[in-house]
Order: sequence, then C-alpha cells, then structure tokens
Amino acid sequence: METVDVTVLVSRSIHLLAAMVAIGGAAFMRFGLHGAIAATLDEKDADRLRSAVRARWARVVHVCIVLLLVTGGLNFYRLVLVPKVAPMPYHALFGLKFLAAMGVFFLASALLGRSPGMAGMRRNAGRWLSVMVLLGVLIVVTSGVLSQLRSGGAATSEVKTPATSGSR
Repeated sequence: METVDVTVLVSRSIHLLAAMVAIGGAAFMRFGLHGAIAATLDEKDADRLRSAVRARWARVVHVCIVLLLVTGGLNFYRLVLVPKVAPMPYHALFGLKFLAAMGVFFLASALLGRSPGMAGMRRNAGRWLSVMVLLGVLIVVTSGVLSQLRSGGAATSEVKTPATSGSR
C-alpha cells in the first residue's frame, strides 16, 4: 500500500478548488447573471450592478489566480519533475494547459479591471466569458490526459524491468 503525500494532497486540493471557483464563477456570470441583468435591469442599474459585482468578484479571482500559480508550480515540481516524467508528450500538453490558464487569467483580469483600454472587452463580456469557459474546459480535459500520462507506466523515463516491476 502506498502512503499519501499530504503536501501533494493539500496542494492539489487547493489547486482544484481555486480552479472550480474561478471557472465556475465565469460560467455563472456568462450563463446566469449576464442574461438576467440584460433581461431585467435598465442600463443605469445594470452598470451599477456590474460594477458592484466586479469589485467584489475581483478579490476572489485574484486570490484564485495566486493560489493556482503557487500550487500549480508546487504540483508540477512534486508530480512531474521529482519523479522525472518523460518529457514527451507530457510537457507539450502541459504547455497547452499553461497557455490556456494564462489566457483565462488575462481575460478574468481584463473583464474585472477598470482599465479604459479593456472597456471594449467589458462591453462584450458575454463573448469573453464564453471564451474563458471554453478555455476552462480545455484545461480540465488536458489535466485529465496529463494525469493519465503521469500514472501510466510509459509516462516515466524509468524503464520497468522484471527486477523493478515486481515480477520475477
């Protein structure tokens, strides 16, 4: 029986929870809040509500981004670099996941910020929230593939021989 690495368990749990909150919040805003605001409020009240939601939600998203970066780095080190997972195709797929995550972080920051340069994105928030949700789906699917590669025998650079695989 294998022992549980508590550091990895806690780090992965925090990572998953932060991702669930961030992407779940984007999905709720896109498919729930965004349409409800447009259907029920006049433009002045809609802007006030968007501003209030943005101010509160930005704090949550920024904490999630920090947690995802810190725990993602720790997880990569503990789950990939230490056990020496074979670079291909793992690193290429991880690169795709990482770039998708950077896209989500950028879009979340642009949509929640107050920069005049991102006002056009905020005016088309529905489109960009949809892109964020799709990137989130890509991240989840890629993460599943990476997990399978890590746990599979071919995922490590270590070659299993009869002496190391337990058969004699």
